[in-house]
Amino acid sequence: MSRFLRPLYALPALAGVLAAGLILGIMSHMSALTSGQEIIVPAQGYDPRDPLLGHYVMLRPDTDFELDASAAERARLEFGLKDRYWDSRQGWAVMEKFGDRWTPVQISRDRPDLLQTETRVLLYGDMQFRNTEMEKATPGSLTVTPPIDIDRYYVHADEAKTLEALLRQNTPQDQSRIDIILSVSDDGTALLKGIRIDGERHTISWW
Repeated sequence: MSRFLRPLYALPALAGVLAAGLILGIMSHMSALTSGQEIIVPAQGYDPRDPLLGHYVMLRPDTDFELDASAAERARLEFGLKDRYWDSRQGWAVMEKFGDRWTPVQISRDRPDLLQTETRVLLYGDMQFRNTEMEKATPGSLTVTPPIDIDRYYVHADEAKTLEALLRQNTPQDQSRIDIILSVSDDGTALLKGIRIDGERHTISWW
C-alpha cells in the first residue's frame, strides 16, 4: 500500500481523481441543463474585454416588473420588507410564456400551489425589491427582480469575436436582440443554458 503513496504513483493517482471529479461535475451539470424546463427571457449584455478571464459577455436579465400600490403593500407584509430603497428576500416567482419569451407574473414567499407546465415555471432564490416610488412617481410602487442569478456567458474563442461584434452593435434602444436561454429544474433553480442574439441560438456544450 505504501508504494502507492510515493510520488511516482501519488501524482498520477491524484490527477486521475481530480479528472474523474471534473468529468462527473460536467456530466451532472449537462444532465441538469438537458432535464430542466427551457425558458427564454430578454436580457441586456456587453463585452467587458477582460483578457485575464477569457472570452465572456456580461448579461443582465431584463425581467424586472413593477407592483402597483396594493400588490406592493401585500409584498411588503408577506416578505417583511424594510422601509428602505433596496432589499433582498428569498422567494418564488411565477414565470409565464408570452410568445417565445417568459415574463414574471407573480411572486410569493412560499411555494405557490401550482404545477410547472410548458407555459408556466417556478423560480426560487434571492429576489431584489426596489422602492421605486420616487423614480416612477407612482405612490407605493415596488420594482421586483426575479431570482435569476446569471451574469456571465463563456464561449469558445472562435465564437467570441462574432458575439462581441453583435453585442457592440446593440444600443440601449435595441436590447431586444439579446435573450438568455435558461434551464429551470423542479426545485426552481435556473441554470444558464445559452444566449440568443438576433434569433440565433448559442448553447453551452462541453463536448
